[in-house]
Amino acid sequence: MGKLGGRNMEDYKIRKTRVKAIMADNNVTVKDLARQLEVTPNMIYRKLNGISKWTLQDLTILKTISGKSFDYVFGLSDK
Repeated sequence: MGKLGGRNMEDYKIRKTRVKAIMADNNVTVKDLARQLEVTPNMIYRKLNGISKWTLQDLTILKTISGKSFDYVFGLSDK
């Protein structure tokens, strides 16, 4: 996969920040999140670093954990 640039890079950074904040606010470790998403901890790191994409199922679980909207989790809204 090539390097991210422009808007894609901004989107990934926003998503990474949001997911890390959700994890911190809810005392969820990478291992915990991996278990909930049924992936390996390495896959969580790949998703956080923009190497692998977040699925709708991933975002749904993050939405449930955080109590925030899909738009917030995906980085499209601040609410």
